[in-house]
Amino acid sequence: MNSNFFSLSKITDQHIVQKILDAWFSKRIQLFLYFGGNGKKCRLSRCISPSLHIGGEQLISNGDEFYLSEDSKAHSILKFIPDLPLKSHLKITKGFKISRSIQGEYFNYEYAGTALGYWVVVPTKLAAFNNGNYILTDKESFSLKADSSGAVYVYSVYDEDYLIFDGDNGINNDDLYIDVNVLRKVRTSS
Repeated sequence: MNSNFFSLSKITDQHIVQKILDAWFSKRIQLFLYFGGNGKKCRLSRCISPSLHIGGEQLISNGDEFYLSEDSKAHSILKFIPDLPLKSHLKITKGFKISRSIQGEYFNYEYAGTALGYWVVVPTKLAAFNNGNYILTDKESFSLKADSSGAVYVYSVYDEDYLIFDGDNGINNDDLYIDVNVLRKVRTSS
């Protein structure tokens, strides 16, 4: 996996850490969560175009799609390895929306597997109020949680594709990573 990321736990200057967190909470920079070793069991919710949907299940099962292919621009930073056989847990729904990355009809694929590498962590508006302790959540379950303070979403390189976790999975500031180029900019602006 890519080594262009630096753990916030290794930054000794707490002023710099706070500056990074403030920029993250205001969505001026991205932070990442690293799933190393055996990865993290979860589900991936992803948007598929109608043209990819035609052979989508087969592409995913064969490892020829975005989250496994070595030709993917994300290959050096993240992967999602689906549990096989896919058919036993794949949920497909058809939708329509206009957004930054979707222009019209799409198919949402949700399937179980293992996340590996660096995934984008996006704070909700309530994340800053939990003293550096966060709960991994997703768009659907966020509104269902009794206490959503500290909630963060985990996305791929596309904000339409995100991870879904069962139960409460907590992380803290020490679990977050920053791109080394962004860290250099933060340090020089101090």
